[in-house]
Amino acid sequence: ILIYFRWLALQHLEKNGLLNKYKHLIITRSDYHFIAPHPLVSSLMPGTIMVPEGEGYGGVTDRHSVMCMEDAPRVLALAEKIVFAEGKEVVDYWMRYLGSVGANGINLETILDKWYRNILKLQIRSFRSVMFIVYDSEDTSIQRAGEAYLSEIDPYVVTRMHVKYYTEYNQAIGQWPKHQPLQPITDEMMREMLRNQSRVKEAKERLDQQKRQQEERQKQQRSQEKHNEKQEKKAGRNAQEKKKDSNKKQQSQGQSPAPSASAPPPPPPPGPFTATSSVVPALAAQPGKFCFALPAGDIFMKVLSFIPAVGEALGAPETQREPQRQSVRQAFARLAKGCSCTVKPFE
Repeated sequence: ILIYFRWLALQHLEKNGLLNKYKHLIITRSDYHFIAPHPLVSSLMPGTIMVPEGEGYGGVTDRHSVMCMEDAPRVLALAEKIVFAEGKEVVDYWMRYLGSVGANGINLETILDKWYRNILKLQIRSFRSVMFIVYDSEDTSIQRAGEAYLSEIDPYVVTRMHVKYYTEYNQAIGQWPKHQPLQPITDEMMREMLRNQSRVKEAKERLDQQKRQQEERQKQQRSQEKHNEKQEKKAGRNAQEKKKDSNKKQQSQGQSPAPSASAPPPPPPPGPFTATSSVVPALAAQPGKFCFALPAGDIFMKVLSFIPAVGEALGAPETQREPQRQSVRQAFARLAKGCSCTVKPFE
């Protein structure tokens, strides 16, 4: 991408007529922090290119270059030597200059070194670095030397600006003793920072895992509650269906259907007798008379209280129960006048 950007810059220089307007050109980065003035470029002659020391990775750094404007069209046209043919032909072209691949592999730094020295025949002049790359708290780049909470190793944390490559930072401040109050970042500081970052990451992962487990438990609990609710509804429907089947069976056999399990059984009809076998009360044919159809045999016994007790059925205080009992007895006595039953009520 850097090779393309250089080629794109060349297009704008030519389009806007800037190649003849300026004597020198600097290709650099916008995230450099300078701790000292840039070396003078007025003495730079055509055919020579200036780069800072360090960060070469087997070649010449791609972060900062100073050249004469008349060399710019050749220097910035590197992209044309990357896409001039098919892949194999391009690789063969560059391998003639690169030779064997070293420990750093084929990177932009090694390509620039062969581009400057072997192809363009430029002289390379290096100068002591006076700058280093920084980033702010909103930078999403992966390669970072410090974090906002590690103030003991990050000298710019108070201004929201942080060192990005600590080796470049140490080289810059080490060559300029007057800026020595900026504390160098050691390898041990870097390792401790990485350990702290790892601890924070692990703690976050544990919290995320606990949250996921809690959500899973809640999900299972809701699922179990729904399952139980369905089972209860299903059991209720089955009970109702069984009840209906039982009632139908009883009706087909001439029996009264069983009372619903949810509703209390109806109270027995009021009367002064309790029988050991079924007694079916029947209304007399004549109005105003109340008779009981009694089966043959002496299988009845006489009782003196109502079933259930009138007082309990009425639910009145004790002082009111006796008058209510008398009223009920009188009502039964009036209905029993002229009754042809063998044993009359309240006899």
